[in-house]
Amino acid sequence: MKKVLTTCEFCGCGCNFYLGVEDNRVVAVYPCCSHPVSQGKLCIKGWQGHEYIHSLERLTTPLVRQGDKFREASWDEAYELITDRLQHIKEKYRPPMKTLPLAERLPCFAQVVLSFDEEKAIEETKRCLRCDLEEH
Repeated sequence: MKKVLTTCEFCGCGCNFYLGVEDNRVVAVYPCCSHPVSQGKLCIKGWQGHEYIHSLERLTTPLVRQGDKFREASWDEAYELITDRLQHIKEKYRPPMKTLPLAERLPCFAQVVLSFDEEKAIEETKRCLRCDLEEH
């Protein structure tokens, strides 16, 4: 069995653990004893959080509502739809950011442990929506 060191994605602590991989499937979790936060321990999310990876119910492509049903869409189509709808909401309901009191500004929620690409995507979204608050 191959052990792959990774970082837990479920909270901002950033605990490390090893995923046991066999036949290209995650089959086990092993705590990382040398990590300064987790120190060889994991919470229930760390122990069980990998179980969704191979779930038959897991979505692997975006779904777009069409009438009262959903259909599969490409990532480009889904992102374009999200962008268009957020732009419409922003134009319809949000006055210019500098005229809003701090308590009424649109916050951006993000997880502390992010990849570079995830961080850039959040920054771009914040820029487009003119968000200036960040909550972790």
